[in-house]
Parts: sequence; C-alpha cells; structure tokens
Amino acid sequence: MLEGISRVELWHEGNKNNGWQVEYIQLIDNQTNTSYCFPVHGLRQTHILLERPLINVSCSEQMNTDIISPKKMKKTKDKYERNFTIRTKTGNQIEASSTTPIHIQLFDDQEQSSEDIRLKYHDHDKHNFEPGAIDEFQVTSHQPLSNKLTGIRIKHNADKYQGWYCEWIEIIDEDNQQTYCYSIQRWIDKAENDKKTDVYFNNLSNVPCNSLSNTMISITQKLYDTESHTSQRSFIPYQSTYHVETKTGKKGFLSLSPTGTNAAVYIQIIDHDGSKSEPMQLKKSIDHNNQFERGQTDEFDIGSIKQLNGIKQLEIWTNEKGLGHGWYADYIIVTDNKTNEEACFLIDAFLNKKNGGVIGNHLILNKETNSISCREKYQEKEDDIDTIQTRQMKAIRPVTDSSSMILYKRTYNVNTKTGHKGSLDTDIDVHLRIYDKTGHISEPISLRRSTKHSNPFEKGNLDSFDIGTKESLESIAKIELYHDGTSVDREWNMEYITILDNLTGHTYCFSSDKLIRNSEHIIFDVPCEDINKEQMKSKIIDTKDKQKRSFSVQTKTGSHVEAGSTTPIYLRLFDDQFQKSEKIRLKQKDKDGHHFQSGSIDEFHITSDKPFNKLTAIEVSHTADKYQGWYGEWISITDNDTNEIYCFPLQRWLDKGELDGKTDVYLKYIPTTIPCEQLPDTMKRRSLLRTIPIEKLESKNSIEEYKTIYHVQIKTAKKGLLGLAPTGTDANVFIQIHDNNGNISEPIELKESIDHKNKFARGKIDDFDVGSIHELNGVDKLELWTDGKGIGNGWFPEYVQITDQKTGEISCFIIEQYLNEKYGGVKNDHLIFSKQKDNRLCNELKNDDTLNSSEKERFQVEIKTGLNEIGTDTAVFIQIYDNNDRKSDVFQLKHSTKHRNKFQRNQTDNFLIDTEEPLDGVSKLDLWYKGNKNDKWQVDYINITDNKTNISYCFPINTILDLTQSNLHFENPLINVSCKEENELSYTSISKKLKSDRLSRNYTVQTKTGNHPSAGSTTPIHLQLIDIYDKKSKDIRLKKKDMEGHHFAPGNIDEFKISLSESLSILKAIKLSLDADKYQGWYGEWISITDDDTNEIYCFPIQRWLDKGENDHKTHVILYQQSASPCHQLPDSMLISSSPINNEENMRTSTTDQEFQICTQTADKSLQGKPGHNVNVYLNLYDKNNKQLGDSIRLENSKNHKIPFQKHHTDKFNIILSNITIFDIDRIDLYHDGQNDGWFCDFVELKNLQTNQTKCFSVHQWLDKISDNMHFSMTNYQTISCDDKRYNRNISNYYYYTVRIKTNQTNLLPNDFIHISMKLFGKMHQTEQIQLDQTIDNQQAFHRNNSIDTFEIRTSTKLNSIEKIEFYYEFQINYGKLSLEWIEITNLSNGIISCFPINRILTQSNNNNKRIQQILTLNEFNDKSCSD
Repeated sequence: MLEGISRVELWHEGNKNNGWQVEYIQLIDNQTNTSYCFPVHGLRQTHILLERPLINVSCSEQMNTDIISPKKMKKTKDKYERNFTIRTKTGNQIEASSTTPIHIQLFDDQEQSSEDIRLKYHDHDKHNFEPGAIDEFQVTSHQPLSNKLTGIRIKHNADKYQGWYCEWIEIIDEDNQQTYCYSIQRWIDKAENDKKTDVYFNNLSNVPCNSLSNTMISITQKLYDTESHTSQRSFIPYQSTYHVETKTGKKGFLSLSPTGTNAAVYIQIIDHDGSKSEPMQLKKSIDHNNQFERGQTDEFDIGSIKQLNGIKQLEIWTNEKGLGHGWYADYIIVTDNKTNEEACFLIDAFLNKKNGGVIGNHLILNKETNSISCREKYQEKEDDIDTIQTRQMKAIRPVTDSSSMILYKRTYNVNTKTGHKGSLDTDIDVHLRIYDKTGHISEPISLRRSTKHSNPFEKGNLDSFDIGTKESLESIAKIELYHDGTSVDREWNMEYITILDNLTGHTYCFSSDKLIRNSEHIIFDVPCEDINKEQMKSKIIDTKDKQKRSFSVQTKTGSHVEAGSTTPIYLRLFDDQFQKSEKIRLKQKDKDGHHFQSGSIDEFHITSDKPFNKLTAIEVSHTADKYQGWYGEWISITDNDTNEIYCFPLQRWLDKGELDGKTDVYLKYIPTTIPCEQLPDTMKRRSLLRTIPIEKLESKNSIEEYKTIYHVQIKTAKKGLLGLAPTGTDANVFIQIHDNNGNISEPIELKESIDHKNKFARGKIDDFDVGSIHELNGVDKLELWTDGKGIGNGWFPEYVQITDQKTGEISCFIIEQYLNEKYGGVKNDHLIFSKQKDNRLCNELKNDDTLNSSEKERFQVEIKTGLNEIGTDTAVFIQIYDNNDRKSDVFQLKHSTKHRNKFQRNQTDNFLIDTEEPLDGVSKLDLWYKGNKNDKWQVDYINITDNKTNISYCFPINTILDLTQSNLHFENPLINVSCKEENELSYTSISKKLKSDRLSRNYTVQTKTGNHPSAGSTTPIHLQLIDIYDKKSKDIRLKKKDMEGHHFAPGNIDEFKISLSESLSILKAIKLSLDADKYQGWYGEWISITDDDTNEIYCFPIQRWLDKGENDHKTHVILYQQSASPCHQLPDSMLISSSPINNEENMRTSTTDQEFQICTQTADKSLQGKPGHNVNVYLNLYDKNNKQLGDSIRLENSKNHKIPFQKHHTDKFNIILSNITIFDIDRIDLYHDGQNDGWFCDFVELKNLQTNQTKCFSVHQWLDKISDNMHFSMTNYQTISCDDKRYNRNISNYYYYTVRIKTNQTNLLPNDFIHISMKLFGKMHQTEQIQLDQTIDNQQAFHRNNSIDTFEIRTSTKLNSIEKIEFYYEFQINYGKLSLEWIEITNLSNGIISCFPINRILTQSNNNNKRIQQILTLNEFNDKSCSD
C-alpha cells in the first residue's frame, strides 16, 4: 500500500529519436484527495524519472505562470541531468547469463558519482544478459557529474551461482558525445574467483569494445581428481546444449533407506551416428543446493563442445565418493535444446560396484522407445507404492468410523459401475453384504458416501466407497446387493462391482446386466470373466477421444518481488473419467526467457496422450527448497479442442518455508462466470515494522520513536535422528545489539514472527522487524538469551541474521548451540556472539562447503576459572608461540562468547581470536593480567583449538595468579586431550586422594524407613548419585544380592553395597525414585552414603513420602540438603498414633475433633495458577519433636473470597483437626504449586474456634520455588492474633527483612560456634549492628555444605534502599573456615531484593590466639534473586 507519491518513472518503447511532447503528469490520490503535479515539457529520452511533485497544485492552471514556466523548468531540470547509452557484452557460455538485476554507478574526475542505476529494458518481456548477447540500455543520472568519466562500479545482490560473466561495458555520453570502453572480463558471482559481487573498474580500453576478443572459456573437469588437478580450459564454445532431469528414488521401510549420494555424477551422450560427447559432470542443480537427495528431482543445464546428431544412448557413472550402497536413480531425461527431442532413460537401480555405474564400469543405457514418458511410468510406480503402503498401513491397525465410532476388523475399497439403463434417486440407500468361503456373512453395509461423486449411482457413473466389517472375513465367495427405493419404476443397472481387500491386496470382481428393483435382493457369485483393467477403461472412454489432447495454460504470478521463481513448475490434469495426466513441466519451448516473474502472466502450450473428457481438477507442484518456491494467483486452462476454459484460483504459496510448507496442491474445478484475468490480486506486502500489533499502536508516530530499525531472521536448527530432536522453544527470546562504538541497545523481545504463528519451531526460519530507541552505529556483537520458560534441553538456534534497515548492512551470527541453564543464554547468563567477518548471508555461509577455517577466527580459547578461589574482572592477556617459536600478537581476552561477566568462579569462558601471523601449531603460551596487588585469580586450565587444523592444545594451569607473578609461561601442551576431563580427574585425585588409574568407586548405602506400618514398601527403590561437577551415575536399584528377603520394612535400617564403573567426585546431591501405583510407595527417613574409598560419609534427610497418593504425589525426588549430624542421630519424623496407656493419655488421644480457622494474609503479589490449572496451597503441622501432625492440609474454599490468595486479601479457611491442640503445634511448612513468579505471604494464623487459642506465624517471604526441598518452614511465632502483632509493629515502627546466606563449604562441627552480625547502609542512614543468631527453621547456621540459611531481622531505622552492607564474623575456634557464595536481603515491606555476591573464604585471623571480630564490606549488588 503506497503512502503518498514522491516520484514517478515514465518511458515509452520507441527508440531514442522518437520524441513525445508531454507537458505534465498529474496524479490524484482518491483516498486522501491529495494531488501531485509533475511538470515534464517533453520526453527527449525513452525513459525519465520525475521527482519533487507540486502538492495540491493544478498543473493545468499553473502551466502559464512563472512558477513552472518551460524556460525556468528546463533550467532547473537540466542542471544535473546527464544521459548515457550503456552497452554490455555477456560471456558466450551457457552459465554466463544471469536473470539477476545488475546495477551500475558512474564516477568522474572530480570524485563525484552518479546514483545506483539498474540496467533494465523497459520492454518487460525482453530478457537481458543472455549468453554472448550485447545489450543496450538508455539511462539518466540526476547527480552532478563532470564531462570526463574515470571509473564505473558494477554490483548485484544475487546468491551463489546466480551471478554474471561480463566481457566489457561501453558507455556513450550522449550529452558530450564521448565513448568509454571498460574491459571487465571476469565473473561477478559469490561462488567464482574472488567471490565479489561489487567491483570497481577504472581500466579504460585503448580499443573499441567491439574489437575486444571473448575471454570466457568452457571448463572441462578432470574426472577422477577434481580436487587436486587444475581445471583445464578450452576456447571452443558449446556446439550442443542439453537440459537434464534426474530422479533419485526411494527404497526401504517407509522409504527411508539411504538412496542419495554426495559423489560426482558424470554422463556422456551417444548420438544416432555413434558419436560420443566428452564427459559432462552434473553439477549446480537448478532446484536444490544439495543435489541427488532421496526422493528428489534435480535439473541441470549442460553443454558439449561437439556437434551431435540427436540422442540414442547415455553413458553414466559416479566417482564413488561418499558412503552407503551408491546412488539409486529412478530415471534420467535428457532434452536437446536445439530440437526439443526428449530422451528417457530408465535406471531403477543402484549405481555401485555391484551393478555398475562407477569409474571403470560405466552403465550404458538405451533410450526408451515406447510412448510412455519417464515421469508417467515413474508416477504409475509411485502410485502403486502409495496404494500398497496405504493399504498395508490401514490393514495393520483397526479402523474407526468417526461418524459411528464403530471399530472395523477388516476394511475394503468398493467400486461400482452404473450402466445407462437405469439409475437411483439421491436419497436411496444401497446395501451390500459379503459372504466368505467359510460361510460367514457380514452385516449389511450401506454404500452412501462415494469418494467420486456427491450423487452416487447415476447413469454412467463409476463410484468408489471405503467400507469395513465388524467381523474378520476370509476370501470373498459372493456378495448380496439391494436398495430400499420405494418407486416401482426405479431400477438400478449395475454393470460390475469390484472389492479390494486392503489386508491381502486381492481384488474380487462381480459383473451383471440385471436391473435391481426396489427391495429385491440379488446374489452375485459369478466372478468377472473378461473384464480387465483395459476393458473397464474402454467402457468408460469413447474411442473417438483416444487422440492427443492439446491445452493452453496461462499462469499469473503474485505481484510482490519475492513471488517470482526460477523453479520448474509442473502441472497434472484430472478429468471426470478419473484419468490423470503425467506431470507436465510448464515451459515455453520457443522462448528462453525467464518465466514466473513477479506480476507476470505466462502462457504455455501442453499436450497429453490421455483422451481427456471434462477437466475436474489439477495438481500444481515443484521440488525446490525453502524460499525458492512460487506464489501463484491463478491458473487458466483452455481446451484447444473444445474451446472450454477452466479457471483455477490458486492464491497461495507453494514453498517449504511459507504457510503450510506444501510444494504441491490439488485444486478442484468450481465453475464460475468470472474469468481468471478479472480476479483481484491477493498477495500482500509484509509490513516493514511489526514489533507490536497495529491495532495497539497509539498513534501513527509510534514507529518513528525508533531511531534504528532492524530486520532479524532466526533459524532454529534440526538435530538428532531424522532431525526430530527437540530444538524449538516456547520461551520468550530477547536480543541486545552492540554497535561499533560499544553502545548497547535496550533489551528487544522477538515477539511476532512474520512467517509463523508458532515461532522458533524445529527447522523453521522466523523473521522479525524490530527497533531500538537508541541511535546505534552498525552492528558489531549480538547478546542473546531466553527467559528459560518451557521444558526440555532449551533452544538450539542455528543462526541469527540482522539487517540494518537504514544502511542495508547484513550481519550474520552463527549460534549452533543450546541456550539453557547448562550452556548459558538464559536470564542473567546471556551469551554474546561476534558477527562473521564474511559479509554473506547466513544461509550462504551455512551451505558453503568451501568455507575454510582461514575465513573464521583462527583460534578458539577456552579458560576455566577455579572452584575455590574468586574470579577476576581485570584485563587478561595471552600470547601464543608456534612450533617454530614464532609469536602471535598480544591478545586481550575481552568478550567471552558465553558470559557477559567473564572469569567468574567455577565458570568456563570462550574467546575467538585471529592473527595475521602464519602460525604452525601451538607449543607455548604466555598469560598475564593487570590489576591491583590484592587481586587474585585461580585458573584451572586453558584450552586452545586451532580452527584451521581442528587440533586442540590443553595447558593445565591449576595456579592462583597475582601481581607477584607478572607473566606466567607454559609449555608442552596436551595434544587433542580434553582439558575438562583432565581437570576433573585432577580435582578428584587431590580432594579425594584417589589413584589416577582408578576407574571404579564403591559405596555403602544405608536407608531408614518410617516406623508407621504403612511406611514400608515392596517397590524397587532406585538411587542416582550426582557430584559437584553435575556428573551423574547410572540408576542403581537398592537390592541386597545375598538376600532375597524384604527390604524397606517399617522402622528398618537396610544396608546395600554398590559399585560404579564411573568415577565421581565429591557428592552434591542424590536422586531417589520408584515406579509404583498410588499407596504402594515408601516413606523414607534418611539415606546415608559412605564412600568406601575415602571413608567420606554423606547424610541426606528424606523425611517424606515417595508415593503418587501422598502429599505432592511425587515418586522422584532430588535431595541436595545434607545433615551436619550423622543420620543415626536424626529423630524420626513420621507420626505414630500412641495406644492408650493410662486415663490421662487416653483422654488426650480421645479428644474430640476440633475446628480450627486458618488465616493467611497476601501482600503485594497475588498467587497465580499455572495455565489451565487451579492453584493449591498446602500446610503441614509439626510438633516439638519435628513429627508431622496429621496429613497435609490443603487450603481451599476461602470463607471470604471466591478466588483466594489475591493481592492485599486476608483469606480464612475452616478445617477439622483430630487429636490436635493448639499447644501441640510448634512448626509449620507452607508451600504451593503455582507459577514460579511466586506468592508473597505476610502471615499464617491458626485459631481454635472452641477455645479462641491462637498462634501467629510470621512469614514475610516470597514463596517462589517449586521443588521437593523448598517448602518454607516457620518456627517464629507468637500466641497472639496476627492482627495484634502487625498493630504492635506499626506502633514500634520496626522494619523487617529476611536474610538468606549461601554456604558452599564449612569445616564447623556441631559444637563449633561462630558469631555473625551485619549492618545495612542506605544512601543517608545506617542500621545498628544486627545479630544473626537463629534461622527461621531453628537449624544450626553455617554448619552444612551447599546450604542456604534464612534469618528474619528487624530494625527501627528506615532505609529507602540498601546500598551496601557490613558483615561481621568471629570464629570461636582457631581453625575455623567458612566459604560463602552470596547474601540476599529482601525488604518485607516492598519485596525489593538485593543480592550481594561474596565468593570468599572466611577464616579466623591468628593474632596471638586472640579471637577478634572481622569485617567484610560488600557494596556490589544487583536486584535479582541470588539463586536465579
């Protein structure tokens, strides 16, 4: 849709001497009532561009005024206008031609240049740049140029092998009568020579262009060593040219056997005189980048330097490269372009050493002489295969009739032929019963839904029905037919009926000339005697129609520029007698021009051997790859024998990358009085910017808010077997663009794909138009991440391509990795990519097999920062030495491709570096960094991969760097050895003191089962061990080999010995699982694991059910939390009801049911359920002995709100508790199954409604994690109403915070103490020193490895924000050591989170054995949760 008019283009088709006096052109936009006046005053050239119109000015009224007087207009118009005639000469070989738009730019001696001028005829049907052709163009420049030209620039934007070979360009300055000749003599193509498509020339020829000799030569391939032998060239042009079509077959189960080849294929043509062409390689398929793939049709244009007389035989072979059984070819069709003779050669076999068709054993094929074409014969074969496969697929499974929901055991295809003596009404039912040879009879089967006609059983009709029987019948012996017509004169003349058994493939035929009257049952038991397939056709086809049929076909291509196609389009015709033609290529034999150009109507003349009657449908198809298809508006077919016209509206894409991805479509003919030429165009141009829906734009200026606009294209890869591995994502994807000046755009979400409703699907390409509010200078780097939503391994993009809409610059970023928690590219772990140096499109880079490593960054550097020391943010440098002691440049490792914050603790960073030095391998390495004297950095290893040779060099470092080591030098790298594996083995040997050659590990496992009678289980329990490197053992069943008895009995401690073939490091977690039905699970108290090789003991408290019918219904759980105490000292958590012993106890246990009211207060964040599910909140009650009181309580049916847990709501729930008093409750667990963004709960209050006794548990916490061990426990309670508690808080003006501290490692024993306190600092105020003495779950803080301790603190000082903290610690033992990772502080009044990274080891300062308080100041923080 046009928005205003800024210029118009005007031309005529006469020569340059034919003048045309034009005064003006006035255009009126009827939609806006705006007029545009373009004064012309004559058209001296055949083509002119008019700019700067007069808005809302009448041309006719102003022509006599001075404003637009001819004198002044001419003076203004001719100030810079220059006219040139440009002639071009194309190389004389067939591949030299091009359909690509060619642009030229002229340069003068004053360093001025013209605009880009497209070389184009204005006779739109004429094709430019044909082989050997001299083309002439009349062009005009409107830029200032002097009278002397000094150079030209030629360019285009076509893909590989679609370029142009130019011999020369001649430019005639029409205004100064000067002629310039530039000798070009080169390819302008991305795949040829220097691969340039934008070239500047200043080499003026001393002779006229017509005197220059042709330089293009035909290339004869060296057959058997094309990679090592220089191509031979001949100056002889082709004497014979051919079009070759090959069809690669399908074989095997579901046609999935490998039949394609990567080998080079050669042919030689033998003519009728016995002369033979030179060997010709079939390369550069017109249809596909990867030729000779399974089931694929490829087409080639080739030539021979010999003059041949027709085509008689074909010699074919391959060079045997590649794997498998060879190439399976169905057929080859060779068309002589001079005579249009089409020669068909059927192969239907593998070309390999066994069958022939390889070097030294060529196949010689004879041309088929019968009238059936290769395509038709292959199609019959393909149809037969499809029929067999369909029949077999139907037969191997029961079939359900969707209308009646009947399950059929046997299915059939029934065809009936109605004669011309009688027919039935449309509302009459015909019934069939089948009798088999064993005497079984089917139920009556109604023949109602013919697949051929809406009104079956009409005179002369052939109808087809798909039916089924409830019983499985054997071979058919006879059939019974009848109908329920009521009219006495209504009779049905059934000539014959055939029944195809879909299971066996056998066809039964019964014939009759009887008339079947109403309610008359006729038994047919005499098979057809002389009716065969050809005779059935003869009854249908009138002999007078058995001649060739001729049709004229017109096609209309969509008007958008990308709608056109160079792909061969095929047509198949269907008539009302169920005949179908072979696939017919739409090609104009008398014209070598390009068909299917955007907006064009093309006409073709086709013939078919089929004696067609009236057409009922067509099939349109092609075999091209994605984005090489065609958008068709309509197809009009004229029967030249009957002059009947059929119009088929197409109005869709035939492209693997568009809409439904189809490249073939079946169109039924619907009679209409509207000719195709009058149908409106349906193709719409895509919008330039669609980051948000148009209806949501607040004003027309919304787009103008963006200062930089980009077009982003992303391809999601295919991986795994048959490309079916999950690589797509439902997550939200974000990018940030880094420009050449280091500026970064805001985060940009890729929301609305132009191409697909479901974006980022496997194998799909998505396009987005986005913008940035920043003024950016180019594109240098790409920052990419997702929000991590969805399931699976993450998202695997293949590439991201960004086009700057202002400059047209295209930047390609090759990704080829998963974006997930493990590899980065999520939330706070963004990935940063550098753009490819090659300026080609991403799909060209991916498909370019010739792209060598010299075009990529030379080295990839991988650096691993250690686990136990902090990282560094200082400048890091390396220098590489090769095997000849040559040095590389000094490289600063600036931009990690995996992380924005590089060299962080336990982090692996990758860097890409390049060097101008021709280094021979890697032998040594220098490493240093710049920082202050307190900076330290532990480096585990550096791994360097040479992208040129694919050799890796591993330098194990295992050193803490500081400024006392100004330059570390490393030699003797490990060649092609994984640094990661070596580092893990090294760490294991140090931490565990294991021998390096030890491959197995032995463990003793003890489990404690709950002591309730229902806690035991006979279900197999499985265990998996996980170490600190996330390395996992196999699933191990806990079973005693020397005991067949029952494990996991109530109250039992069971012991198991296990041995692993893999070597694990320190254990971090375990996974327990079972696979049992509801109420057949297991209640585990704890699991203790002893490493028999190191005597290290790990205790993991379980204290929960693994059962589908209990609590959260989980049967798989991962345990991270380890106990500092031995498992044997842990109290039992499972509650057992006591038996009555005395009257007092009996009174306690026989207490009547008590009604309680539970109140919850939601703060500023409502609790949302997962899509399609209601949210559930659960509460567990515990006594002082940590035993659970009763079952889990689900908080449902709020008394005061229809939807509970909403913002600022207090919800009340009434429940009945048996044998529980308010004094029994000492601790609660609170958890939910809502969304991950959580719920902020203020408090939970429990109240006995009979006694009004109350306990208030302060929560003030985000509940935002959903996993097995993330329930929120609370022991901090008061025996007053929560409302009173909040009122008291408001009076005392206290401000509350939760503090979470992550401990990585500690050596504190249960009796070792540490005093911890902290101060909070705002911008202007600070709190008092606050003691951290008791966690909210009464656990001993800082005594467990890999644990998080949570505290609730309060202060009377109000801080608007937290800017820094002071952390005070004092060990009560001399050897105390504590490794902390982070501190997280949440303001409970507003939910604001402040995360302070620590990553330090705290130790006791030795000062004459005096214990002193030490201070750690932290002022670097972020506003994200530390655990994200």
